[in-house]
Order: sequence, then structure tokens, then C-alpha cells
Amino acid sequence: MMSKLVPPHTPMLSIACWSLLEGMLPLVSGLVIARATAEFLAARVALGAAWLLVLPAAGLVGVVATRRLYPRLANLVEPIRNHLLEDAVAGTLDRAVAECVKPSGAAGSGAAVAQVIGQVDAVRNLLAALVRGVRQLVIPIGAALVGLVLLAPRLALVTAPFVVAGVLARGFLLRRDVRLHRAQLLAEEQFADVAVQTLTGLSDVCANGAESWAETELMSASALAARVALQAAALDTARSAVVRAAAALPLLAVLTAAIIWVPHGAVTVPQLTGAAAYTSTTLNNAVNAALQTGAAWLVSLRALLGRLLESSQPAAGEPPPPDRLPVRPRSDAALGAPRSAPPMPATGIAVRVRGLTFRYGPAAEPVIDSLDLDVAPGEHLAVIGPSGSGKSTIAFLLAGVLQPESGRIELDGWDIGDWPPAQARQAVVVIPQEAYVFAGSLRENLGYLNPRATDDDIVRAVRRLGLSPLLHRVGSLYAPLPAGVAGLSAGEAQLLTLCRAWLSPGRLIILDEAGSHLDPAAELHAERAFRERGATMITIAHRLDVARRADRILMLDETATVGDDITLRSTSELYRRMLGEGRRTEAEHPRSLARDPA
Repeated sequence: MMSKLVPPHTPMLSIACWSLLEGMLPLVSGLVIARATAEFLAARVALGAAWLLVLPAAGLVGVVATRRLYPRLANLVEPIRNHLLEDAVAGTLDRAVAECVKPSGAAGSGAAVAQVIGQVDAVRNLLAALVRGVRQLVIPIGAALVGLVLLAPRLALVTAPFVVAGVLARGFLLRRDVRLHRAQLLAEEQFADVAVQTLTGLSDVCANGAESWAETELMSASALAARVALQAAALDTARSAVVRAAAALPLLAVLTAAIIWVPHGAVTVPQLTGAAAYTSTTLNNAVNAALQTGAAWLVSLRALLGRLLESSQPAAGEPPPPDRLPVRPRSDAALGAPRSAPPMPATGIAVRVRGLTFRYGPAAEPVIDSLDLDVAPGEHLAVIGPSGSGKSTIAFLLAGVLQPESGRIELDGWDIGDWPPAQARQAVVVIPQEAYVFAGSLRENLGYLNPRATDDDIVRAVRRLGLSPLLHRVGSLYAPLPAGVAGLSAGEAQLLTLCRAWLSPGRLIILDEAGSHLDPAAELHAERAFRERGATMITIAHRLDVARRADRILMLDETATVGDDITLRSTSELYRRMLGEGRRTEAEHPRSLARDPA
């Protein structure tokens, strides 16, 4: 796993060399103390004191090594952190687009926030701690054992097995640790998902009297996270007992062996003093820290890395954008015999809707009920109706964002479910009332739905859609724009998104009040540009003049009525009232999509 993340030109040999130099003090401490003890016992006090001066010298070498080591550690850790962050963000966006969900308040968005904000930085911090721990923990253990071998092989022989046994016992608990830590991560992500979905939809929860349901969902997710945390705490108790025993037993072994060997001269007093220094300080502290703190870091790092690498994988089954659309196997006999995949349309898309029904809950009234609709390629259909009649719902259904309860939607004769997401996103473009402007250049904002668009293409679109005043004001296509609509008027922001749609390869353009902030002349100018472009266009409008210019009008009320302006005047009482009271109707039915629950 780590081999895929470590930068190819990381100076690992340099890191290892400086780490060994940093372990100089743990290596020589017992040897120096033993030699100084021997000199003191021989009444050579000055020589014994001189030997003790070796300890600060070795410590100084360690300080220099630490100073030289930190920049190299940063060169190792920071690129890994950046790589993980890029993968986590890319994987999150890929799944959101593949599942046709909104970037916030949608399934999985809480987990995505937890991963991108918390888990990546946690990995960076844990990795930095572990790399530092290699020199502070592992190197001292190895240095102390090597020093013991050089000082008193007999004592090293009785000490090493206890260290090895402690490491093996800790390793036995390691897999259980990783499993529990991963369960904690999943429980936290699940709780974040439930919290985001519930809190962002709080108005809907209250409106539908679902407070008890929301409380149950939140409490259930919270209880799961608490239960896993308690299991991890119980395991931590067992781990602490193992670690304390592994840290204390080497010194006990040395003292026990001394009772046997010192009286017989097999181990001298200076050797015993040096061995006690190794086991009571260097080895004890290093084993305790390595098996307790270091192993905990390793467990957290392993679980976090595994979860992040899982979530950074692209959505399964996402196909490349071929020239022809692959089609999924069809099991419904009513669809007829399988045919070859439909070619990408060169003109507008034909839309065919049969028996379309949708409701926002099992007990709710249908918003769309048994709708039949045909839209010819290149036709302009306007959708009008009272607030809450389902206008925006139709846009979401035709875009594949919402799934109907029953019925069928066909684009160019193919069920909307047979279009792979990559091709559907190219063929169908939805522009809502709320203009989305991201931080980047004007060119990036205009061309991101069509990366192949040249500067000339974009300038031509800017002129055709009437966005030239904005281009002149900001100075160039490469002028930066802030995120949101700061610095832009509401009309400029909407013209920008309309220009973006005009540049896209989309052949079914759905405008959901996308020109509500434009003056009538600018809206008419943009409408003509889209008509000349040749795409099929569905406009959700509150302005009657926009609807009357369309080829046909879909009037949504208790029943759906389709016809042109003349037909609806003779068949729809609501339409006649809207024409006769046009100014009052606009006030009663505001243009803001945010106030249209459909």
C-alpha cells in the first residue's frame, strides 16, 4: 500500500543514515556507563569522568542528525498527503457525478466531508509521527540490543526473548486493532451521512412530521459509533497490559540473571550496571513507546489508508466516452429485441414520456401522475403551472436525477436508464435558476462542460449570448473570478451559465428559470441563440411571454395539458386566467426556484 504512495525520488537511504546517527546515544550509553563504572571501581575517577563525557558528545551527534533529518521527512510525508488528498477529492467527485447526486445534502456527502477534511490530515499526522518514531522508537530498541550483545552476550541472550515475545503478543492484537479502528471510521462516516442528510433537510422533516424518525436515525447512528468505541477501549486495556509486561520483563530478566552469574564471575558488576542502564531506561522506554504509541499509530494509519484508498477508487463501471453508446442488457420483454447502441445525436434529442408517475414519499400525493409527453428533436417546449405543480420535478426526472415511481422516459428511443452516465451528462444539460460560478478564470467557468472549446469558440459564444460587457469589464477570458457570484450581477451570472450550456455538447437543454434575472430583451436574445443552436429545449418559466414564444406549452395543474398558445387559450381555464391577470399571476407565483418545492 505504502509503495504506491511514497514519492519515487524520496531520499530513503539518507533518512536511514541520519536515523542511525540519531541512535548513537542509545547504542553507546550502556557501554559507556559500564566502562566508567569499571574505572570508578579501580579508583581512576578522572578517567571514569572522562568516559562519561562521551554521553553528551553522542547526544550532540543525535541533535545534529535530527536537524538534518526533518527536511527529508517533510519531503517524504507532504507529497503523500497531497497525493491522498487529490485521490480522495477525485474519487468523491467521480462518485457524485456517476450517481447523479447533488454535491451537498446527498447520500455519502457526510462521509466525503469526513474523509477529505479529517482523514487525509490524520494520515499525514500519523505518517509523520510514525516516521519520526522509526528513529525514536525502533532505532533505540535495536541499538540497546546491539549494545547489550557487545557488553554482555549472556544478558542479551536472556533479554532479547522477552522483547521478541512482547512484539509478537502486540502483533497478535494488531489485526483486531485494525479491524476495530476501521469499524470506528465507518461508524463515524455513517453518523456524518445521517447528520448531513437530516440537518440539511430539516425543513422537510418538520413539514412532514418526521421528527421522531429523524431522532431515531441519528440516535441509531450515534449508538453504533459509541458501541464500536467501547469495544476499542476494551481492547486498549488488554493492549496496555501486554505492553507494560513487555517493557518491564527485560529488566527483571537482567536482575534475575545477575543473582546467578555475578557471584560466579560470569557477569561483572560494570556489565550489570551497563545492562541495567540499557533495560531500565533506553529499552524500557523504547519498548513501551513502540508497542503502545507506535503500534497505535500504525493501526490508525493502516485503517485510514485502507479506507481512503477504497473511497478514492473511481465509480465502478464508469465507461470511457466512446463514439457510440454501449447499452445494458434488457430484461423487460416489452422493450423488444436488443438493438445496437444509439449513436450520439447530431441534432436535438427526441423525448418520449409514457405513464410517468412520481411522488416524494409513499404516503404523498403524486406530483406527476401518469404523464404522457412527446417532444420532437429541436422543439422548444415551455413548462408552466402554479408553484408546487411539479415543474422542477420534471426537469430532474428528464435529467435522471430523480427516478420515477412508474412509467418510462425515452431519449431518442432509448430508455434513459440505458444511457451510461458519461454519455447522459454530455447529451442532457440542466441549468437551474441559481447560477453556479466556481473560483477560476472566466474561460474555465465558460468552458468546463466542453474542454475542447477553443478561445475563438468561447469568444463567439460570449458575443452570441450577449456576455461581451462582462468580458470587457473583467479584461480577458483568463481573468480570475471568485467562487459564488461575488462581483457579478445576478443577470451576469445567469448569462454565464447560459453561455456555458450553449458551448456544451448537450442536445437536450433544460432551463429551469435560468433567465429569471435577465431583462426581457436579454432573455429573448439568449433564447434565439439556443434556437439557432439546434438543440431540443425545455424551458421551465413563470414569464408568460417566454412560454408563448415556445413551440408548445406543457401546462401543469391538477391535470397536464399540452398545446400551443392558441390551443391552451381554448382548453385551459387556468391559462386564460394567467393571460388575463398576467401581472398579478407573476406576483403570486414568484420566479425563485428555491420557493418551488417541486
